[in-house]
Amino acid sequence: MAGLDPFSSGQALRGVLSMVFQQPSLLPWRTARENVAVGLEIIGTPRSERLAAAQCWLERVHLAGAEDRFPAQLSGGMRQRVSIARAFVVEPSVVLDPVVFEQLRREIHERMTA
Repeated sequence: MAGLDPFSSGQALRGVLSMVFQQPSLLPWRTARENVAVGLEIIGTPRSERLAAAQCWLERVHLAGAEDRFPAQLSGGMRQRVSIARAFVVEPSVVLDPVVFEQLRREIHERMTA
């Protein structure tokens, strides 16, 4: 992925980079399992595979039994773990937090416009 411009090569970078936000931004109309699977849905993973992968990651973050709960039914810590599982389920090469992402975005933009 080295040498790719993240602004013009978004398609080539799909599934390579994930972010975990300080405040989880889950889709309120989707269950924990569906929230974890959303990245796989975006990149075209078949439904059965993405739900199985989401289930596996929910178990890894100790949320087995909460898969069918909606975000409003989860504690803040549980919502954060759903967000972490969502970031890792796509098997990214890099996981960033928003602060690091913003710094990288600014540096890339500065280099491209210099």
